[in-house]
Amino acid sequence: MDVILQQILSFILLYKYLALFGVAFLASLALPFPSDSAIVAASAFAGQGYFNIGLVILIASLGNISGDYIGYWVSRIYGRPILYKIGLHKVLDSKVFTWIESEVRVHSGVVVLLSRLNVFVTLTVNIVAGLSRMSSKLFLLYIVIGETIQVIIIASIGYFFGSNWQTIYGIFGKFTLVLFLFAALMFALAHKKAMERIIEKRQLSQK
Repeated sequence: MDVILQQILSFILLYKYLALFGVAFLASLALPFPSDSAIVAASAFAGQGYFNIGLVILIASLGNISGDYIGYWVSRIYGRPILYKIGLHKVLDSKVFTWIESEVRVHSGVVVLLSRLNVFVTLTVNIVAGLSRMSSKLFLLYIVIGETIQVIIIASIGYFFGSNWQTIYGIFGKFTLVLFLFAALMFALAHKKAMERIIEKRQLSQK
């Protein structure tokens, strides 16, 4: 087991739900904490009677949601000025980034929900959602749904598989990556077909 994870688990066993919330919250703000592994392990402890599985799911979900929402607002208020100052104005003003922002706004529910499958993608979407000034109420709704589902799934691994949680979670992590890539591919193909139809309609209308 990773040394950092061992220390985090010791911290969680000592301070329980407060520590679990802190780990989930800080990890969702891009700090390098193995939040998912900590949640799975805490759920395994719940299976042994050390924690209440319902509270583990609730507290971990609240930690993730709180971090995501704060990250969104930081990006929305300060993200663009900071990125301009560090010289990324060409990226922000590019056609590609403009397209990404529009896709996040138009397909916000699908994008936010699917992004919960991968930590790096989650952080990226939180930032882009803030930069694109996506509706804060919709963003909150989607992350509540997405994070709760994700925590329930990974918590179930720890709770039902106990001491084998590391092996099962390793398999699950690979599966979610493949699932995310497949979903992203399907989304890209669907968007391509939609754009082709729009172009065809425009060409027909011009004839």
